[in-house]
Amino acid sequence: IAHGVDIAQYCLRQQEMAVDSGHVNLLRYDPRRAMENKNPLQLDSKEPKMPWVDFANTEARFSMLTRNNPQAAEQLFAQAQQQVDERYKHLKQLADIPYENK
Repeated sequence: IAHGVDIAQYCLRQQEMAVDSGHVNLLRYDPRRAMENKNPLQLDSKEPKMPWVDFANTEARFSMLTRNNPQAAEQLFAQAQQQVDERYKHLKQLADIPYENK
């Protein structure tokens, strides 16, 4: 209810936007890969291709903040975008680390 999204109609769209904006990252961790000298962490998400705020504005829980306190929303949304960018870069670095099973 807090999301303000008609899940029956827009569930897949919201999932895709969450990934495309970097709000959610798709990754896999398979420890069996270590036995093959491969990094167990695989990042399946691509670099975010849409601004986080575009995703946020489709959900009532975020757009309500914009309506009630635009200045705070602008600051918090900028911080959220920075965190999304940093999280993706960090996961990418972790997934790209060469792995050697000793």
